[in-house]
Amino acid sequence: MNSVTLEKGHLVIRTSYDPELVAQIKLLPQRRWDPDEKAWYVNPKYNREVQQIAQTFNIDYEVTEIPEYVLVGNFV
Repeated sequence: MNSVTLEKGHLVIRTSYDPELVAQIKLLPQRRWDPDEKAWYVNPKYNREVQQIAQTFNIDYEVTEIPEYVLVGNFV
């Protein structure tokens, strides 16, 4: 399933492999790949950029709201 969700204060992108998509995600600051989860974790302050990527690559964007406390937290 190709989706973007909000989990534990991170935008989480899960998709099948697409080299063009990976190249776009790698342009985002403060992102990391989790090989065990096979997912990208992105700082939610880059929500607008992630939404654009999701639209471009037809990924379900399942985030309805990002609470303010998430936006001011530390990205790990």
